Amino acid sequence: MLIEDVITDYFDNLLRLSESEIIGELSQYGWKRSKILRKKFTNTTSIDSKEIIRDFNLPSETVISPSPDG
Repeated sequence: MLIEDVITDYFDNLLRLSESEIIGELSQYGWKRSKILRKKFTNTTSIDSKEIIRDFNLPSETVISPSPDG
């Protein structure tokens, strides 16, 4: 599937970056490095359906179904 190719390519390219470039890339998506546990990253970013509809320029009547994972 295309998504698997995209994800594989993204992570292959991500791992070719320096540590500071990787941290910069991850911080764009809301990931923050723990100040105490240097290998731990957390992401508390929350996205709701209204933001998805706005960001993807979808019609306001668009309904987003819950994921099968919950």
